[in-house]
Amino acid sequence: TTIPLDVYCRLDTSCDGSSFSCPESEQASPGTPCINKGTCSASVDPSERCRPLCEAFGAVSCFCDADEQACQLCCKNSDDISPWCPDGYVYESRTHDTSGETQTQCYDGATTTWDDSTSVTGGLRPFSTQCAPAAELINQAPYTDDGSTYNSADLV
Repeated sequence: TTIPLDVYCRLDTSCDGSSFSCPESEQASPGTPCINKGTCSASVDPSERCRPLCEAFGAVSCFCDADEQACQLCCKNSDDISPWCPDGYVYESRTHDTSGETQTQCYDGATTTWDDSTSVTGGLRPFSTQCAPAAELINQAPYTDDGSTYNSADLV
C-alpha cells in the first residue's frame, strides 16, 4: 500500500474510545520536516503538502542504480518543476515595463513588476537528467528554501 505524502504533514491525533471515529488531525506547520528531507507546505491539495527536497531544486526523486548509492537521496531534473530561486525570489514570467520583452526567471518577490531596477537572477538546476545522489550535486554554498537550509552534509 502506498502511504499518501499528506500523512507526513499531519499532527498526531488519538481516539478516546467514546465513538467509532477519530478526530481529524491538524496539518503540520509549514517548514516541518517530512520524508526524503522534504518540508511541509500549507497547500490545500493533500498531494502537495509534503514537498520532497528534490522538488525545491526543480527536480524529482529517483532511485540511483549503483548499489553503494541505493540508500541515498537521489534526484534528476524535471522541466515540470520550477528551478530553485534564492530566498525572497519567485520563479515566474514577467513582461519588462519598457522593452515589452517577456522572460521567465527568478524575480525579487517584493516586487510585482519588472523594470531596470528589479533584482533578477536565473533559476538554478543543480541536477542533470541522470539520476544522481543529491549530496554529490548540492556542494556549493548552502541553499535556503522555505526557511530550511540544505547543504551536502545534510543530504547523505
